[in-house]
Amino acid sequence: NSIRLWSTDGAKEYLDKAYELGLTVTLSLNLDIERHGFNYDDKNAVKVQFEKLKKDILAFKDHPALLMWGVGNEADLFATNYKVWNAVNDIAKFIHEVDPNHPTTTMLAGVPKKHIKEIVKHCPDLDILTFNSFMDLPHIKDKIVDAGWVGPYLIGEWGASGYWETPTTPWGAFIEETSTEKSRVCKERYEKAIVSNKDRCIGSYVYFWGYKQARTHTL
Repeated sequence: NSIRLWSTDGAKEYLDKAYELGLTVTLSLNLDIERHGFNYDDKNAVKVQFEKLKKDILAFKDHPALLMWGVGNEADLFATNYKVWNAVNDIAKFIHEVDPNHPTTTMLAGVPKKHIKEIVKHCPDLDILTFNSFMDLPHIKDKIVDAGWVGPYLIGEWGASGYWETPTTPWGAFIEETSTEKSRVCKERYEKAIVSNKDRCIGSYVYFWGYKQARTHTL
């Protein structure tokens, strides 16, 4: 009953279509990230980004298909500058000021314990944490507890195992799960990590690989 978008690119079209179909949308704000060269010590660059995202928030905050805001996707991945979380909270705080109707979250790669401790300290305006997890999904509840997050959470990406998790041949080719294996692991992950954790897990988004080819035609 819901879809998740990585950015506001083409968001009006997606939001309108979702509303027409009776779906809701978690709309992500495309936060610049350290692994792509963004420097969160650069106060001017952070301010320019904030002003840009403010415009996106004001543009879409009243759309009837909007469910919640995602402030960045996997900003933690390979990040060493924890000031990113100050920027995330500034955006989440602004959302709360202008849009009291939609909660805020940020999407994390797995359950990064060090970053979650920083989020707990520096991001009081995040209502929900979102975790992207595949092979490790059945163990995610215990890891979230161990990392110190006590609020509600969402699974933002999950499905069959990613290529970075699969075994390889001696010459380095990725061994993809068969369709039967994918069916089995998806059922197992859904039952063990999502359905069984309804006390804190508010829902999930299955990852749609689409036309992206990473290592094989279907992975």
